[in-house]
Amino acid sequence: MLGAASQAIPCLRFGQGRHRVLFLAGWLGSAQDWGPVLQAMDADAVSACLLDIRGYGTRRSEQGSYSFREVAQDVQRVLDELGWDDCTLVGHSMGAMAMQRVLADAGRRVRALVGIAPVPACGSRMDAQRFASFEAAVHNIPHRQGIVAASTGQRLSPSWTLRVAETSWAQSSEVAVGRYLLEWAREGFEAEIAGSACPVRLFVGQHDPGLTRAAMERTWLRWYADATVEEVPNAGHYPLLETPAWLGTRLDATLRQLA
Repeated sequence: MLGAASQAIPCLRFGQGRHRVLFLAGWLGSAQDWGPVLQAMDADAVSACLLDIRGYGTRRSEQGSYSFREVAQDVQRVLDELGWDDCTLVGHSMGAMAMQRVLADAGRRVRALVGIAPVPACGSRMDAQRFASFEAAVHNIPHRQGIVAASTGQRLSPSWTLRVAETSWAQSSEVAVGRYLLEWAREGFEAEIAGSACPVRLFVGQHDPGLTRAAMERTWLRWYADATVEEVPNAGHYPLLETPAWLGTRLDATLRQLA
């Protein structure tokens, strides 16, 4: 069961175990997306904090610069409020790029990184045509649906992709979505994390057309000395929504190995 933590920066909580884990969702997601994944995890082994970044979910109306440096600052504040010296960070898509900003800015507080369909620290470096399609999705539900459909391999029903897009629309601020797009599509800071000894475990969807095993080998696996990548069967860019029980089971095993 998810519970709300009583603190200055709101977050959802799960479990009471000794392994402290903070979850960050992706560009079209929110903290609630992790709920089905956590149902497959051991609540006696982990203490999880599911943090919405500003402009999303429980913090949809919260103002800010909507930058990854701000996310890193907020993560550190949450850790302070929880009384956690350090934790493992789990990030989906854009959330995985943001968690690397935490590592760059406050490495001593990061035990390990776990990325799900993870955007690398260099950003996506998309061309102008592709960027325009993502920019249109900032203000338009059908464009969001199109991105969800394409990033899951055009293999799932229109009803499902529309539901994901509509949920994203209801759970996010257009201003925040637009500004974070500039961060993960156009910016990068790979020089700040290259050579890190932080343990990194990556999961990529079998049907994700962009964030593939080969893409991980060109980026994450070059920069981190202790990094591995595993393919998620029957999933595209959203394993936490497509195959949550499988992902939760593998996350449990991964966290035990990292403990």
